[in-house]
Amino acid sequence: MTIISRSIIVLSSFGLVVMSTQLFGSEGRGIIALIIANISIIVILNNSCAGSTVIFHAPKIQMAQIIKTSWIGSFFISLIGSMLFILWGNPEWFWHMFTISFLMAVNNSMAFWWLGKKRIKTYNLLTLAPSVIIFCLLGALLLTTHTVELNHFFYAYYVAYAVVILAALPKLLKMAEKTSSLPKFQEVKSIFTYGIKNEFNYFIQFINYRLSYFFISFMLGAESLGVFSVAIAITESIWIISKSLSSLHFTHVINSNNQQDNIETTTYQAKLSFVVSLIAVFALALVPTHVFTFIFGQGFEQVKLLTLYLIPGIIFIAVSNLHGHYFAAINRLDILRNKSLLGLVASVIFLPLLLRPYELVGACIALNISYITSSVFLFVAFKNAKKTTKY
Repeated sequence: MTIISRSIIVLSSFGLVVMSTQLFGSEGRGIIALIIANISIIVILNNSCAGSTVIFHAPKIQMAQIIKTSWIGSFFISLIGSMLFILWGNPEWFWHMFTISFLMAVNNSMAFWWLGKKRIKTYNLLTLAPSVIIFCLLGALLLTTHTVELNHFFYAYYVAYAVVILAALPKLLKMAEKTSSLPKFQEVKSIFTYGIKNEFNYFIQFINYRLSYFFISFMLGAESLGVFSVAIAITESIWIISKSLSSLHFTHVINSNNQQDNIETTTYQAKLSFVVSLIAVFALALVPTHVFTFIFGQGFEQVKLLTLYLIPGIIFIAVSNLHGHYFAAINRLDILRNKSLLGLVASVIFLPLLLRPYELVGACIALNISYITSSVFLFVAFKNAKKTTKY
């Protein structure tokens, strides 16, 4: 079910990419990609109290205390993060970044709590519904008014997440323990300590994944970023299998004391992710260039070439995601931190070196170096973990 729901999310997201390229062109698409990248960074910071730490603490702390901590923390993180971003961006972006990042955090905290309780269907619905609603809202607006402005794109996010949260809240409140007290200091400390340690790794990893956006925006402009972001959206859709397997595997390992089974399951699912991702890559490579131009419009002729350049790194990450979630589940966050920092250092070194002479192709090569370097580090760490596990 998780794979099916993620597939629908990917299709909805792909529909939004197509809609944005056709309506706003490469420059408009570039602006959207940059704002969404900013929001995503804030969401990762919010996940220090509303992300995987909710899954980790769901069996340990009362739900009401977890949710209170998550929502209050996310409000202030969203506020401060949005204020910082507008210091070097457009002040008009503030409300989009603040509102969307906070609503995403509220929805994430509820979804992750249900995942921590192994309520996979509820988790799937909470993660699936927003993207589908956003796509339907924009599609309906386009059909009825024949006009969609850039701000409408973000207003759809407001409505979608608000609707999902209001629909899911009654069910959550029924499960809540009757308590009016604020969370205890030790509970708050535990939630943030685990969350910060874990999300620091994802924060560095995401900066690594999206650092190219900021370099391209600064060095090549919004139009080039629009083209590159489409290629990224297409190739990262291959991670759907890896992400689905990783989410379920993370929950499995957290609730298991059988280290032999955890190691064997990680190995099997990593191989499965590799095989399925490889099939998806071959299918993508067979799509002719003119199909990409037809779908996304004029100005996106380079998308096919860029997707081919991005494939090696995408495959490496599709496999190493499983190893990363294994280490997160056993609380070996130091390994994830070192992996993320290694990839970030590679990006910082090679992006400016390759971007100017080779432009977008150079960005692809730099990302490959970063992805492969960090993945190999995880492969070696997992191999060592297998050796030290007592069978």
